[in-house]
Amino acid sequence: MTQKILVPLDGSESAEQALTMALDISRQSSSELIVLRATPIVPPTSVGSPDMMTDYNYLESQELTETFHTQTKTYLESIAANYGDRAPALRTIAELGDPATVIVDMAGEENVNLIIMSTHGHSGMEHLMLGSVTERVLHGAPCPVLVVRDARPLSSILVTLDGSELSESALAPALNTARLLNGQITLLHVEEKHHQSGQAYLDSVATRFNDSDVPVTTALAHGSPVTQILDYVRAHAIDMVVMSTHGRSGIRRWLHGSVSEKVLRDAPCAVLIVRPTA
Repeated sequence: MTQKILVPLDGSESAEQALTMALDISRQSSSELIVLRATPIVPPTSVGSPDMMTDYNYLESQELTETFHTQTKTYLESIAANYGDRAPALRTIAELGDPATVIVDMAGEENVNLIIMSTHGHSGMEHLMLGSVTERVLHGAPCPVLVVRDARPLSSILVTLDGSELSESALAPALNTARLLNGQITLLHVEEKHHQSGQAYLDSVATRFNDSDVPVTTALAHGSPVTQILDYVRAHAIDMVVMSTHGRSGIRRWLHGSVSEKVLRDAPCAVLIVRPTA
């Protein structure tokens, strides 16, 4: 089955950083690259009060929506013209509707294997607030989501493990990415209290990579998981953190300060969120 990568764009230069990353990954993996842009439907306006809506208001909103949708199609045509030679299997799709809903639905309809999205602004995920497009996609995506801050190469990859099988769901995607991009992997296990079994656990996981051609090292830390993960990322110039969500509801249980949510918000690098299989 052909692998598919979905890249949602909004017309901004920062969003196109995700496209740069996706081009590299799709070329190395021979994946089809789907570039999507959704045009929100412009709501009608009213004069005085909502019950005074007129046919003119509806017509005006429809015309504005059609105008913006035409601009979306033109934008995607320029994307195909500028990047088509770097990704022969590049396909563009213009859709009408709420962007987050369109992205999630498209990922399901197309059986997408990976969504790559970019954050906005220099402060990384600090604007990832409840209701934003990025967060809503993370909540509903049927596949892994890679959130990038810039177009840096993903050569140094950190996999966070907590000793559970669910956290180990991140191992295979991390290994695949490292192979594609000639990267190296560090397995990080954070213990809130000192235990003698921590390093033994890391060593046992690392043995699974003995037959791979990817360099793998381990690191053991003690303390707050969020603090230790972020400190390690900054101290070792990590390019991407790979984390697995927990529970069948995936990222729906993030909302009140989980480790994954905090790392995603504050990490100065790309973060790949993996949904474990049921």
